[in-house]
Amino acid sequence: MSQLYKNSTVLYTNEKKYCHLSTSNISLHDYFSKIIGVFGDNAKVGISFYIATLFRDIVMGKTACLPLLNIFGPKGSGKTELAETLMSFFMTGNEPLNIETATVPALADAIASVSNMLVHVDEYKNGIDIKKVELMKDAWAGIGRYRMNMDKDKKREQSHVDSCIILTGQEIPTADIALFSRLIFLTYEKQHHTLEERDKFSELMQYRQMGATHITLKILKLRPTFIANFDKAWQKARIDLHSRTAAYKINDRIEKNWLFSLSAFLTIETEIDCPFCYEELLDICAKGAIRQNELISRTDEVAGFWDIISSAQQKGIFVNGQDYVIKPKTAIKTYETKNTIDFGVPKDILMIRKNSMLTTYRQLGRQVDERMLPSESILHYLQNSPEYLGTSFSPERFKQFNANGQPIQEYVEKENKYKTIYQQDRPLCFDYQMIHERFDICLDSIVGDQPVEKENNAEECH
Repeated sequence: MSQLYKNSTVLYTNEKKYCHLSTSNISLHDYFSKIIGVFGDNAKVGISFYIATLFRDIVMGKTACLPLLNIFGPKGSGKTELAETLMSFFMTGNEPLNIETATVPALADAIASVSNMLVHVDEYKNGIDIKKVELMKDAWAGIGRYRMNMDKDKKREQSHVDSCIILTGQEIPTADIALFSRLIFLTYEKQHHTLEERDKFSELMQYRQMGATHITLKILKLRPTFIANFDKAWQKARIDLHSRTAAYKINDRIEKNWLFSLSAFLTIETEIDCPFCYEELLDICAKGAIRQNELISRTDEVAGFWDIISSAQQKGIFVNGQDYVIKPKTAIKTYETKNTIDFGVPKDILMIRKNSMLTTYRQLGRQVDERMLPSESILHYLQNSPEYLGTSFSPERFKQFNANGQPIQEYVEKENKYKTIYQQDRPLCFDYQMIHERFDICLDSIVGDQPVEKENNAEECH
C-alpha cells in the first residue's frame, strides 16, 4: 500500500489485484445461482472448492495435502470463464498465468505469493517442461521451490504454497499420472451455446466485472464456526462419499481430493444461504470421483504398457505362440504362492515371456513417443497389479518363427518328418479376462474363415 509504488505498472502488480474494490451488492444466493445457471454442476464443485480455499490452513491441518482444481475442455467451452468467475471472489480483472510461457521461478512465486486464496494457472499442455509438472505436484502438498539464498547466508531455503490452484487447459493432464491423481477433474465439452445461454453469461459478466469480494468477506466471518465444526463434517462427508464409491474401488488419493470441497461445504452449509445442498454436491462428487478413477485406470503406467503390447501384437511384432500364449487352466502354481491356485472352472491365463515383453515395451514405446518407465519399474507395477498371478512354476513351451512368420521346423530323421522347434521359459502369468475388461485390449487370435457377425443395432457400432 506504499505510495511509492501506487502508480507502478511493474512492481507488486499481483498483490495489487487482491483488493476489496467490489461495487456490487448482489447476495451470495443470487450470485451463486447465476454462476450455476451458466456453468452447471461444475460450478457447484467450483464454489465449494472456493469455500474450502478460504479455510485452507484449517483443512490442511487435517489432510496434509490439498488438490488442484483442473477444468478441462476445448476452446470456447467455458472452462476458463468458470475459473475467471471463481477468481472474482478475490479480485477484478484476473490475468491468469500462462504455464507455458512463465518461467519456473515466476510460476513458483505466483502460487506462493498469497495465502488462503485462489491462483489461476492457464494453458496447461502435456508437453510443458517437466519441472513445471513437478512444481504442480509439489503444490498439492504445500511444498514450494527450493533455492539457494544468495542475499543472506547462502543457505538453502524453501517457499511454501499456501494457496489453492485452478489449472485450466485443452489437454487432460496425463503426462504424469501422479499429477492427474492430485486433481479434482472437471470437464466441459459444449462449444456452441444457445441465445438464452449467452444472455445468462452476459448478465453474469456484468456482476463479475463489479467484483464479488464482499461475499468472500462475509464467508470469512464464519471462521470460528468452521474451526469448531470441520472435524465432524469431515468424518460425515468421508463416510458418505465412501459409501457411494466403495463398489468402484476408488483410488484413495482421488477420493480424498473430492472430499476436500465436500467436507468444507458441509461445515458451513447451515450458515450460508446457498442455492444447492449437501446431498446434491455429494452426488456430483461421487460421480466425479468414479469417472476420474476410471480415466486414471485407463491412462496410468500399467495401462500405457498394455497399450504398447497391444499395438505390438497388431503390428505382428509381439507374436502369439512365440512371445506369449493364452491357455485355459483350472489351476496354476507360481513361485509367488506356496500352494497351487485352484480356479474351480477353466480360466484364461495370459502367459507372457518377461524378456520379450520388456524388449518390445522399450523398442515400440520409443517409436510411438510414449512416456515409458525403466524396465524394473514397469515390472514392479505389473507384478503388483490385481491381474498378476505370478511367475509360472512349470516351464511353458513357446514356438520359434522365421522372418516369414512361419514356425521354424527341424527334420527328425528317426521319425522321418519335420517337427516344430520350441523354446522353454517360465512366463509371467496374468488373468487375461481382467486385462481384457480393464484395458479393453484383445490379444487372442481367431482361427478360421468364419465372417464376423454384424451387430443388429447399427447405433451400437462406433
